[in-house]
Amino acid sequence: MQCRTTRLLICSLAAACAITAQAAPSGADLPILEVTRDNMVITSSCRVVIAPGTVIPDPDNNGVVQVKGNDITIEFAPGTALLGASVTTPGFDGWDTLSGHGLIARGERIKIVNARIGGYKVGLLASNCDRLEIAGGDFSDNFRQRLKSTPAAEDASDWLWPHKNDNREWATNYGAAVLVERSGDIVIHDVVVSCGQNGIMLDRVDGSAIYDNDCSFLSGWGLAMWRSSGNIISRNAFDFCVRGYSHGIYNRGQDSAGILFFEQCHSNVFAENSCTHGGDGFFGFGGKEAIGETPFPDGETPDYTTLGCNSNVLVGNDFSYAPAHGIELTFSRDNVFLSNRIVGNAICGVWGGYSNSTVIADNEFTENGSQGYGLERGGINIEHGSEIAIFDNRFTRNACGVHLWWDDDAALLKLPGVKANHKGVTDNIIIRNTFDGDAIALQLRDPTGGKQVKNIVFADNTLVNVKEETKLDKGIELVRAGSPPDTSRVMTEFVGKKNPVAARAALRGRDKIMMGEWGPWDHQSPMVRQVRDASGIRYEIFGAHQGTWKWSDLANGKSGIWPGMVDGKPMVLNVPMVPGGISRYSFVIDNAEGFSHRVSGMVVGATWNIRAFPWPNKDGDKGDPREDIAAWRDLAKGTNVLIAEQNSLDLKFAHRGPNAIKWDKVIQDGKMAAERFGLIASTTLTLPIGKWKIKTLSDDGIRVVANGKPLIERWNWHGPTPDEAILDVTDGAPITFEVEYFEIDGYAVLSLEIEPVP
Repeated sequence: MQCRTTRLLICSLAAACAITAQAAPSGADLPILEVTRDNMVITSSCRVVIAPGTVIPDPDNNGVVQVKGNDITIEFAPGTALLGASVTTPGFDGWDTLSGHGLIARGERIKIVNARIGGYKVGLLASNCDRLEIAGGDFSDNFRQRLKSTPAAEDASDWLWPHKNDNREWATNYGAAVLVERSGDIVIHDVVVSCGQNGIMLDRVDGSAIYDNDCSFLSGWGLAMWRSSGNIISRNAFDFCVRGYSHGIYNRGQDSAGILFFEQCHSNVFAENSCTHGGDGFFGFGGKEAIGETPFPDGETPDYTTLGCNSNVLVGNDFSYAPAHGIELTFSRDNVFLSNRIVGNAICGVWGGYSNSTVIADNEFTENGSQGYGLERGGINIEHGSEIAIFDNRFTRNACGVHLWWDDDAALLKLPGVKANHKGVTDNIIIRNTFDGDAIALQLRDPTGGKQVKNIVFADNTLVNVKEETKLDKGIELVRAGSPPDTSRVMTEFVGKKNPVAARAALRGRDKIMMGEWGPWDHQSPMVRQVRDASGIRYEIFGAHQGTWKWSDLANGKSGIWPGMVDGKPMVLNVPMVPGGISRYSFVIDNAEGFSHRVSGMVVGATWNIRAFPWPNKDGDKGDPREDIAAWRDLAKGTNVLIAEQNSLDLKFAHRGPNAIKWDKVIQDGKMAAERFGLIASTTLTLPIGKWKIKTLSDDGIRVVANGKPLIERWNWHGPTPDEAILDVTDGAPITFEVEYFEIDGYAVLSLEIEPVP
């Protein structure tokens, strides 16, 4: 059988490679312009000089420096930095307070050389700038959100929403170091971005070259593209663009990515980029307009068969160690994934829902799927995909090698863009691959008994130490002969001089992702993060400096030292809880290189009286907390009840249940499963007069009352969900807190924190 995936993208990079650096006067020949205030307009070539320490905000949001005109070269003098805020001085309110634009450019053939711009919502905005060149520069320390997810638990409010950007939503909501919009034939090279949320954004940018840049250690996207086509993206580093990850605790990614690629981006080439440790390495989506979820302007009825992110090539890249997927590209067609390294991604290597006519060849898929979600796990996962050619790949120790399936997505299948392109799960080939140590080589699922999953070729594959060759739903039959399409004409010579792939080999593995409240640790500069657990509060200190680190307790004059990080583990400062008491703390952490960081707060210690117990195994039985709360409470008075004392309510049951918790004191043992158990906890505290915040994280049902007054109630089945309430203490009298909690199935967590409102 010959697979019908023959519309292989034949890449011609002549246009992109023909884009060359513009001839321009050298810095010594340029007139000097000293920037001293907001709204400096530049209409001719110059060398920008800014006095050290100068801070120039942009309150009117129209750019501190405004470049207007054609054939202009702007060069930043050595040591010059355009800063909207001083992010290193005491009193800085945080990167999420940054606003304004550093430099705005409009015109043709503008060249910006070695710019250093930081402290703004958007560092550089170029609009309608055909043949723009950004040559070098550092755009670090611009806007980033303060993350609410912690090492202990995800906060769903951290999820990004990249699905709309026609009105510049990306930059408005999330900021950007560099934003270029509605421009063509541009070049961006040798740019550095870190300590921010987003690196380079391209909005309706065509025929351009982005190469030799390093936009890494960001909390959003290294490169984000919207409606941009015909570009070459080559030899860039977009590593550690991530959020929503705590190693061994949760792996969400929250729609962060090394490369974001949304809404009808066509005929682009991504070559030899390093996109490791991103939420996804590459996150592509055909677009809400492409699938027909949002209407076309002016009521136009498009040919939906041509829409999506189509005819793109991903070749020679490293898409490894993602909390979610190495490559995600959905609702698109005629794409090629060739010779990529796809290793150690938590959920799967490639997620290609509703993809058609896609080539996946000569890639390395190793150890993907260790933290999959249900059956979504392993090397390649494609739902509702047709004419997919998977050949000459190397699969090693994946949770599953290739997994294809159909399910009844009734609402989705009614959308005009989906309906126009959908062919079921048909005419796919898996041929000449090597499977070594995978749990399953091929899994096919079809609840219709083989009516939707048809004509699947599985032939000439080599299997070594594979536990299960195929796992097929009833009615599915394989074709055992076929041949793949030709990939020999895919171009493999690209622009750029750098070699980012494997440049950060020492940081391989998802365990190198260390998240703080402002984003991922860069494995160089100091980062301090707070962690709460059953023993109290602790601070983890990360930093590459291997000299003496010191902590000083400002409350009692004590101090101590650390030699630095040992074996990659952070230094730890413990702030223990005093059971039944409230204590304030204040510490300074510093090192010999001038780093100084103060941490302070209040810790509330409480002795919780715990009763944990099983409840009935069938919905509707007596004792189901959703149906009969009185009977459920009576179960806490029975004989099979675990009775314990705990100095904090921070119970990470996960999939283990109460018997796996290390209780501070067990008064009576009880046996129960990891599902369908209840817990009632109480404690009495005397809180100082003022407002107090009660914060919980629960999965599943929770109810919190204080002296009989309801504070929090989420009495249903749900995933890990934060809640909070404000308690106004007016008289300083003792307060009895009571917590009721139940777990139905799956993952389980219960935590409660009490902290003063500033």
